[in-house]
Amino acid sequence: MFGLPRPDPTRTTKKTSSSLSDSSSDVPDLFDEFWKHYPRKDAKQDAAKAWRQVTKDADPSVIVAGVQSFPFDSRRTYQPLPASWLRGKRWEDEQATLPLTTGARLTSDELTNLLGPDMWTCPTPPAGMGGDEVWEWRRQQQLAHIEDRQQQARARLGRTA
Repeated sequence: MFGLPRPDPTRTTKKTSSSLSDSSSDVPDLFDEFWKHYPRKDAKQDAAKAWRQVTKDADPSVIVAGVQSFPFDSRRTYQPLPASWLRGKRWEDEQATLPLTTGARLTSDELTNLLGPDMWTCPTPPAGMGGDEVWEWRRQQQLAHIEDRQQQARARLGRTA
């Protein structure tokens, strides 16, 4: 009717859910591992679709290693959606591949990514301290705590200093 070609009933235009989940049999699907390590848990279906697209040309284990070492900002609003991170091949970014030099100080965001949120609170100063003494004592406690977290992070990364 009206000169339009009739649709071919043997041809499907939509991919079925089983065809979306198919992956190469010799490449393990590490999407769940990627998802476990990605800090922002939004738009999982879109991320899975992006995963299937990028793993056609990229090693999934390299992507997972990249997400584990990527220096994500701790503020959620500055973290890209997982699909954007994948499509942008962010695991190849220079900042993600730079080795940490021995003795280098990590930022607070890097410490949070490696060790989790810092729940430390300064202990109560010893009795008998006054004014400037208390301030200096608390400053020393805080510096010692920060240095301890730096050492924990370096140990986790396999670096010494």
